Amino acid sequence: MKLSKILLTSLAVAALFNLTSCNKSNVKLDNAQDTVSWVMGESLALSVQSTPLKINKEVLIKAFEATMNGKDQPIDNQTYATVMQALNE
Repeated sequence: MKLSKILLTSLAVAALFNLTSCNKSNVKLDNAQDTVSWVMGESLALSVQSTPLKINKEVLIKAFEATMNGKDQPIDNQTYATVMQALNE
């Protein structure tokens, strides 16, 4: 956890000195928060892509948005814990 905080802080500092504009996807990264947010999103996507499991991208995006927006989840905590445990094995 400490390493991830150091990494995020380093990324934020680096982004302050190198604000970027992402022309390929028409996304403007106007500040450090935008840059760090993009890097986190890209990191999550690369992590998902590296799994051998077939992932439904639309469901994954809906789950991400629901969680970020504090919406109710369609699964209970037990199901979540069971699936997470299986994924970690």
